[in-house]
Amino acid sequence: MVVKGISTTYPLTIQHQIDRLFRIATQRPGRNTQVSLGALGVQQTRGGAAAITYLLRDEFTTNEAAPLSSPRTCEPGPGSLDFTDPSAMSIANDKLLFSAANDEFAASAVTFPKAAGLMHYALVGENPAAGEINFVVGWSTSQSGGYMTNNSLFLTHGSIARYPNAAILWSYTQGASNTQEIAVIKRSTYGAWYLVRESVVGDWVLHWVNHTVSTTNNYAVLRDGIAAGRATYIETMRVCQLPAPWDTDYGIATQRLAGARSPGDTFTHEADGLIEYIQTALCTTSTTKVRFRQQDNSNHWLLSTYPSGTLYLGEKVDGVNTWRGNTGACVVNGSRVVLVLDDIVIKVFVDDVLKLTYSSASNFKTCTNGIVESLGGGPGQIDDLVTWPRTLSGAALAELEKYV
Repeated sequence: MVVKGISTTYPLTIQHQIDRLFRIATQRPGRNTQVSLGALGVQQTRGGAAAITYLLRDEFTTNEAAPLSSPRTCEPGPGSLDFTDPSAMSIANDKLLFSAANDEFAASAVTFPKAAGLMHYALVGENPAAGEINFVVGWSTSQSGGYMTNNSLFLTHGSIARYPNAAILWSYTQGASNTQEIAVIKRSTYGAWYLVRESVVGDWVLHWVNHTVSTTNNYAVLRDGIAAGRATYIETMRVCQLPAPWDTDYGIATQRLAGARSPGDTFTHEADGLIEYIQTALCTTSTTKVRFRQQDNSNHWLLSTYPSGTLYLGEKVDGVNTWRGNTGACVVNGSRVVLVLDDIVIKVFVDDVLKLTYSSASNFKTCTNGIVESLGGGPGQIDDLVTWPRTLSGAALAELEKYV
């Protein structure tokens, strides 16, 4: 390595770390990455800040043929990993490789206590020969994937899904050179935030906010797909505790209206974002209506819930409403309804299942106001209306970036 005209040679493991950090700095313009050598290897500091503290960190810097040692001491550390089938795993060129034609797990040797902001981060690369990816990153109550339900993100066949029921959240373009940065960040009372950054240099996108109760103790787990060579290699695996605003369940929310809502309640949301609420009680007459992307009373989008439990997506232009789709009867008392807004695409989920997609929502796509228009007779009731950003920015982005 040459720094200010001075050629310097370091031991191979440290040199791999330095090369890696400079590659990351090059791929992500505008980031201030400094490299300092320490007794345990290499520490990263960004923007002159203090060194980042990890709970587990493995960069897979030393080549090792199968079978891998299990437990494996992470490089540069701290932490160690256990493998379900070490004979199916190897390390080459700073990558953890999987080779067996069945499920293979790499998991932290210890559990981490549940806490908002506890992040499991992995840099996942696609296998050019396979041309597809089938991989799970997340949290589990066992080292072989038990209770990864509701606490993990699943990349499969060009889609991003919630594991294990493969409820598709979004799609992405696969390619032989693609890498996906994945962060599954725990919430204290509920499940986790699911975030992905495609191809290293894109935006961090919040794909889902899980609302299922979190487990108390958690292993950080990687799971390869069920076909040999299907997926992937892992370049980095890290666990850390993120600070504010990640340290509370709603710290990164755009706005939260807690408790029972009333007609006339207003809220704000990102132009591209997530809107969620609980349909505590279905109306028995008329409809429950929630407006979003509202320009004014005559120009907006709305979601209407009928007594049957059917949701209708409406587009009102110059006071004339046009229904753009419906979900069929799927909402019951206590259902969680989630809108995902992404440019001209609007998706509607009910109880974590995608029920409706409309892909031509160009009107009012930059508007950020919403209102609870009506609850319907009976009366209907909705609670806990929360809006979330789809693309991270501000303090949430700044704090996440320090650790990845």
